[in-house]
Amino acid sequence: MTDDAGRHLRRINILGKADMDFPQILFSHDRRFLAYSKFIKYVDEPGIWEEGQQPQMALSSIVIFDLKNKAVLKEIMPTEGEWIYPAKWVFPGEKLLYYTASGFDVSGVFSYDIKKHATEELSYEEYSRLADSAFTKDDSFTLYLKESGIGKDFQHDLHKLDLKSGEDRTLISKKDISMYRLSNDKNKVAFIEVENVKDVENVRETYIDNLWLYEIDSGTLKKLYSGQSIAKAAFSSNLSWSPDDTRIGMFFLTDALIYDISSKKTQKLKGANFGWMGNEKVIFSRGGDLYIFDVLKGKEALFMKGASSPAVLECN
Repeated sequence: MTDDAGRHLRRINILGKADMDFPQILFSHDRRFLAYSKFIKYVDEPGIWEEGQQPQMALSSIVIFDLKNKAVLKEIMPTEGEWIYPAKWVFPGEKLLYYTASGFDVSGVFSYDIKKHATEELSYEEYSRLADSAFTKDDSFTLYLKESGIGKDFQHDLHKLDLKSGEDRTLISKKDISMYRLSNDKNKVAFIEVENVKDVENVRETYIDNLWLYEIDSGTLKKLYSGQSIAKAAFSSNLSWSPDDTRIGMFFLTDALIYDISSKKTQKLKGANFGWMGNEKVIFSRGGDLYIFDVLKGKEALFMKGASSPAVLECN
């Protein structure tokens, strides 16, 4: 386990069971709790299969572990015939979002409130709003998206909601806003715009990823980067600021682009499960091994063989 400044690496033994698997590990924003998937057993994968060919897939519970007291706070069990997955910690009140799946389709979305020790089933609209929101570390305000207009007038509106006064104002409106992340100093927002570009004859179309930077205090919007669109996946793709706000990691499913705001240079990595390990290093997995990429040297090095996917204590 490492903190988001990359200062410490240490092993934590949670329950001491050798047969535990960790397909998902999520740290809460205050570093007090973590939620992880605990392997229960293998069951038949849903679907129609030839006789003797039905594959197996892991069935897991969600465990919420109190790092301060070194104790299990809550274990959420799947119901019969369903799978359960942790998704994201959100403010305020330290709520864990999670969802259930029947077969391969999402069947329900929920939140678990640490303070109230209570589970709440959410509407898909409320779940999406919370999952996509960007909260400040001090609970002062949150950013969230709303949709407006239809057809050619459809657009995404990025809102800033003051959690104390209730003031709600629109910061930016664009055709597409995704993967938006608030900087650690609370004054800058980075986001991706996927732009549909057609050639002159309108024969074919391509998609471009534009990285934008919006400064809240000054109200200025600036495009930082444009490049061919890269495949994205929910909860596996995100933007992430370095702890000192000097770089932005565009962490996609199998690729990472690291943009340096000062030099305006971009570096590219192949791998998965990317995360900052200090201001100048990125940790990621590839082929069952962990690697560290040194941004200043532009080189990667093997960090640990045969390790699970890394979980870095980030707050974005």
